[in-house]
Amino acid sequence: GIPTERFVLGFGAASLTDENKGFNRFMDVAEKVAERLGAADVLVFGDGLSAAGSSRVNVHGLGRLYSPKLQSLAYSAMDVFVMTSRMETFGQVATEAQACGTPVWAFDVGGLRDAVQDEATGKLIPFPDTTQMAESISAAVKNNHLTTMGNRAMAWARNTFPVEQMAERYLRLYHEILTDEVGFSDV
Repeated sequence: GIPTERFVLGFGAASLTDENKGFNRFMDVAEKVAERLGAADVLVFGDGLSAAGSSRVNVHGLGRLYSPKLQSLAYSAMDVFVMTSRMETFGQVATEAQACGTPVWAFDVGGLRDAVQDEATGKLIPFPDTTQMAESISAAVKNNHLTTMGNRAMAWARNTFPVEQMAERYLRLYHEILTDEVGFSDV
């Protein structure tokens, strides 16, 4: 139900009420982007949606998405995925969005530095500068950089984080821990 000519910002978290994830910060970014571009649609997934949008921002709540297929369809419908977290251990949703060809704008916190290639697959912004994030997204839209960034994001995420390779890395780590190859005997 989203018109194809509308710009779509995306956001997702298990719980949209988790203050760490920063849904309120995301909505601030969305309002500022809509102000710069004239309007924007927001596609949100997760539990606890409590925002109705505004005259410039249409909010489309998808609820919790349990199916990887539905998640990939949601990511693919977004022009940009936004992460306004205060902290992240890694940023799995950032890699998921990129694997679907959606560039990611995120605050430069924690593991997001490993999950987003700044200026290549998205943009890292100092926390909690929502104005700079909105300006950066708007500039990328106006300069037609999103398609190139999305293509780079898809290739990078799929080459860097393939399921088989990630499973192998976890197995290797567990083996090292269980055989005490990493020196946990003193813990």
